[in-house]
Amino acid sequence: MQKKLFLSAALGLAMFANTAFAEVNTAYLANELRSYPGWPLEVYCNATDVNVRTQPNTDSEVLTMLQKGDKFYVSRVVDVVNSEYTWLLGTTEKGHVGFMASKYLDLTPKAASAAGRFNAALEADWIMEPEIFASGAYYPGPVEQNTDDTISYADKKLQVGPRLFYIDSSKNRVSEVKINKLHGMMAGYAVGQLLNTDSQIRLDGYLKMNGWEYDYMSRGRSDTHHMIGWVKYAYNARGQKFLHKSFYVKLDSKEVISEIIYCEHDVH
Repeated sequence: MQKKLFLSAALGLAMFANTAFAEVNTAYLANELRSYPGWPLEVYCNATDVNVRTQPNTDSEVLTMLQKGDKFYVSRVVDVVNSEYTWLLGTTEKGHVGFMASKYLDLTPKAASAAGRFNAALEADWIMEPEIFASGAYYPGPVEQNTDDTISYADKKLQVGPRLFYIDSSKNRVSEVKINKLHGMMAGYAVGQLLNTDSQIRLDGYLKMNGWEYDYMSRGRSDTHHMIGWVKYAYNARGQKFLHKSFYVKLDSKEVISEIIYCEHDVH
C-alpha cells in the first residue's frame, strides 16, 4: 500500500413516502442536477460487488467496485440508446470518477436537502488518495521529505496538480490535503476566489448544517493573510469525543482565497 500511495434551500421529499431508502428516480435526479448545477446528489449502493466503469456500458473497464452502503456522488444522468440500464456519472468516496447502473443505487431523504447537497459537493471534491487523483489530469511530483514546521504529524508530502498531500508514512495514510494553486476547487470555492463577509457567512451556514463547528482558535491574522476554520467531532467505540476533521481557508488581505486545507484526524 505504501509503495502504491507514494507513486502515485430544502427540497420537497414527497417522492420518498415513509421508507428510509427510496429507489433512485432518474428523472428526478436529472431535474435536480439541472436545477442545482455543480452540486451532486449523494446516493448509496444497494448491492455487493457493483462495478464502477470508465464508460456507460458493461463492456468498458472496471475502475473499482462498491459494496452495499457505500456512497456515490451523482453529477449526471446518462441515457444510452438500447442499453438495459440508465447510467449515472459520479464520484466514489475515494475519488474514482466513473459510471454506475442506476438500478444498483438508492437515494436517502437527506440527499435532497440544502445540507445534503452541499455535503455531497464537499465530500466529492476531496480526494485523500494521491494515486487516484493523479490518474486523472495530473502527473504527480516527487515524494518529498516534509519540512513544514506546522505539519508535524506527516513526514512526507506529494504535489499532484493543485493538491498537496501530506502523508504519514508510518500509517500509510494521507493526513492533510491542501489546495494552494489555481483551478483547485472545493464545493464551489477555489483558490483565487473572493470570499467576502457574505460568502463567509453562507459557507459557515452550510458547514454548520452538516455538523461542523466554527473554530474560534483559527482566526490568526497578519498584515498579509488570516485564517478561518471549522472542525468536526466524532465519537470512538468508548463514547469519547475526538476531533475527526478540520477545514480551513486562508485569505489574503483582500479576502481572496490563497489556500484551502482539509485534514482528517485519527479517532482512537
